[in-house]
Amino acid sequence: MIRQQIMLVTMSFALGMTVVFLYELLIIIREILGFGRVMRGLTDFLFWESFAIILFIITYRINEGIIRGYAVAALFFGMLLFWWSVGSRFLAGARKLLKKIRRWVTINLEKVRTRFKR
Repeated sequence: MIRQQIMLVTMSFALGMTVVFLYELLIIIREILGFGRVMRGLTDFLFWESFAIILFIITYRINEGIIRGYAVAALFFGMLLFWWSVGSRFLAGARKLLKKIRRWVTINLEKVRTRFKR
């Protein structure tokens, strides 16, 4: 019984960290693809619905579907810990990299356009 609870807390913590990482990847993908308001809403809905299903499956398999407060706390602690330790810097770094890539692509496309105009 104790092993199940420890596993539930561990899985909740890991899921919290994973979900923040995946959500940040989703944000980056949306920035690359230039999603509008409707597509952002749709991707958010699908992402969080998927997360809820995965959380339900983990809770159901490990703890027979019983929701424990400490498992929810571990989930949120995992989310916060990832965000405070890695997440905010990861997202900021990815945005800087995307900005540099966009600038490089724009400059090189302009070079190609001017060569073909001659």
